[in-house]
Amino acid sequence: MRPSFLDSMSYEMAEVYGAVTDRILINLAHHFQYLKPGAKIPGSFEYQSRMLAQMGQVNRETVGIIAKSLGGADDALRNVLSAAIMDALKNEEPALRKAAQKGLLNGGGLLPAEVTPNQLQAFQSYYRQSADKLNLVNTVMLESTQNAYTATVSDIVQRVRNTQGILNAGAGEVVTGVSTWNQAMHNAVQKMVGNGLAGFIDHGGHRWSPEAYVAMDIRTTMFNTARSAVWERAESYGADFYQVSSHNGARPLCYPWQGKVISRSGFSGMTEDLDGNKIRVYPESETTKGMPAGLFGINCKHYPMTFIPGFSTLKGESQDEEENEKTYAESQEQRALERKLREEKRDLEVMKAQGASAEAIKAQRDKVHKASADIDEFCDKTGRARRRNREYAPIDAKFPPKDSYNPGEFPTEQRDKMRDWFKNGGDNPPPSPTNIHLGDDNIPPRGQAQIPIQKAESTKRAFTPASTVQEAEEYAKRFLESQKYGSVSYSGIDVEYANKCNDVFTQVFDRFDPKYKLGKVAPMNGREKKFKSAIESSEACYQWGGDGSMFINPRFYKNKKAFAAHKQQIDDLMKTVLDNGQALIDSGKVTGAKKDYVETLLRTKRQCVCQSYDFAEGTIVHECGHMLDDKMFRTIMNETKSPLAERGGLSASLAKYGKNISGYAVATTNEYIAESFTAWWYGETSILDPELVKIFEGAQKYGR
Repeated sequence: MRPSFLDSMSYEMAEVYGAVTDRILINLAHHFQYLKPGAKIPGSFEYQSRMLAQMGQVNRETVGIIAKSLGGADDALRNVLSAAIMDALKNEEPALRKAAQKGLLNGGGLLPAEVTPNQLQAFQSYYRQSADKLNLVNTVMLESTQNAYTATVSDIVQRVRNTQGILNAGAGEVVTGVSTWNQAMHNAVQKMVGNGLAGFIDHGGHRWSPEAYVAMDIRTTMFNTARSAVWERAESYGADFYQVSSHNGARPLCYPWQGKVISRSGFSGMTEDLDGNKIRVYPESETTKGMPAGLFGINCKHYPMTFIPGFSTLKGESQDEEENEKTYAESQEQRALERKLREEKRDLEVMKAQGASAEAIKAQRDKVHKASADIDEFCDKTGRARRRNREYAPIDAKFPPKDSYNPGEFPTEQRDKMRDWFKNGGDNPPPSPTNIHLGDDNIPPRGQAQIPIQKAESTKRAFTPASTVQEAEEYAKRFLESQKYGSVSYSGIDVEYANKCNDVFTQVFDRFDPKYKLGKVAPMNGREKKFKSAIESSEACYQWGGDGSMFINPRFYKNKKAFAAHKQQIDDLMKTVLDNGQALIDSGKVTGAKKDYVETLLRTKRQCVCQSYDFAEGTIVHECGHMLDDKMFRTIMNETKSPLAERGGLSASLAKYGKNISGYAVATTNEYIAESFTAWWYGETSILDPELVKIFEGAQKYGR
């Protein structure tokens, strides 16, 4: 694992967000052009009204910048995370195979697959968490732009009015000229640019810039993904120990564990290296692992190196503590100087956008030169290398291309299979060709892949799709039907959709207490009068109370053309809202509850959570959220005296978090819980009420 490579890739990702921030700020500055000599002097009320009327245009321009520049973020994220895994494994694999061949680890010639299901699960988990955060950054960035624009307009007007008041008191008349307005616009825009845009606001109220938050998140996620791959790979071979890497400038909570050998299973004692030297082994629980500023925490660049008793030797040298602290402090000071230079360059572009005078632009260029000279002076003084790539985020910055990383030890064919597998999220690892030896031609041809050692029994049972509707019914009856009553009927339902239902049901009932089951699963039809009106529009319904029944629209998904049209109808609705919603609000044509709903859709960019995923599968997940809410979640809230009650209950939770989730989530508390559950199911925990997340996670073990 190469920290420099991971750091470089995360910086390239964050650089794009820095460039987008600069583009947005420069674009905003264009709206605050200096008045030319002899220009008509606007009244403050007239100016404020005119500028606020442009809010819709500003929003459209900002959305366009974000969409155009960040549209490839999802693919780029998958690429950098899969690259992190391959970069980590290419250095671990040869040693693991040699040790296995010598009988020191599991396997011998029967080696585990290059990518295991556990690795995919870890990859998907980290990817989803980071993807959710990037989406949140986009939303917060847009909201921050709106706030910055309106605040700047108000700031300009207030500055002009204050100036008028001073002149009134001193001269007995109102004197408001071009210079007054220009000075007010200059100061207000400088304040706006100085504050920057927020990409994330943490629990302490601290505003993170988009590029700083993305750099932190991507770097942390890449390191976590790579570390997880190393640990899972080692576990596949039965290796328990690892040595912590060492580098100068380590953080205070990481420093004591540099170079130490750690046991993941909790072993404490002595072991031996290749030369018979005694090595102390520490249990992982004694380290600072798990602390945000601790070992492998946020922004930590340490990584594990598998240590195999009797085979490995210690790597790296211990760092002098005083020298380590000095290096760390210098690195932080250099980063601050680099940020200062980037800010001065951005301010120069902002002044140009406002139409500043030649003298003002020259003065700003002098500030740029001074900030650059300060870095030169610092590097000369400390002997540190100047990192010019960190001193400017080019306006046309692009995400790292797919082929920006090529692990030399991986043959091209195997590399591409691994990339495609991670990108598509397949269920089975790609087959490994028999000639993949990763640098050791003495390893005998591999046989059938060995079953990897698992930490614990998987929470997802193996699911085999049925080939007929009757088989799907039989599967559902065995697994879903309660002891006292209940029935399952997939009559008229497409077998592919029946399999999707069974797959979701399997996962849900395997993760949650088996005693909470559906009493009936059946198609909607004319006999179910309660759902007669739902037949035409709904995909599925859940009947609360009693046995708790699930009714599935037999026409949903069966006719693929009709299903696609239904999905397209919802997508078109969202596009219409996103294209025209803000303009309707600004014009006053949408008011009251409709206005609130349109604002929710503009914020969440979806009518329901399943829009973001497999629409058919997500529908059943949503209905299972209703079922678990009916049978478990409300009980847990009452029995555990959830803090939700102290905060005003579900209604207060909905009011605070519902608009973050989807348009459908704000309908009722029932739909709010079901939509929250669906978002949680797909890993969107960052947008949810933390207390609901605790209930969902705790419910997986509740009553067992």
